[in-house]
Amino acid sequence: MATAVEGVPASGMKRWRIAILPQTIRGKLAVAFGVVAATAIVAGVVGESSYEVVNEKLATINDVSVPSMVAAQRIGEITARIAASAPALHSATTEAELTVQLDRLNAHLTELQVSVEQLAELSDDADRVRHLNVLAGQAAPMFAVQGD
Repeated sequence: MATAVEGVPASGMKRWRIAILPQTIRGKLAVAFGVVAATAIVAGVVGESSYEVVNEKLATINDVSVPSMVAAQRIGEITARIAASAPALHSATTEAELTVQLDRLNAHLTELQVSVEQLAELSDDADRVRHLNVLAGQAAPMFAVQGD
């Protein structure tokens, strides 16, 4: 009986092979093709799930963040107009000019209250935003009294 030298089988002895792995080139190529196809499928699944996550984030930005920023910018513009009306109030020389300037200021305050309410509807923290309306509401009577 032939004996094997360490690691090298003697002639006539069978090598133990793992039955799962193919031994022919055709089989090896088939396994390689299967691995590449499986990798492509896994990459497609990961890409699709990533696309869904990105799509959800973009929808949130489009539906919530952008309208809130536009409303906040509008509030900034209105408050700038309110601040710009102070010199016109100060420079009013007649009662008629003062009345016109106070009417403009009251119109700006009303517009501010409407815009703040719109922002509160869009915002996650509506109570803090509505506090701006309280402040604007407190300022409006002060100007109405001065106009009388």
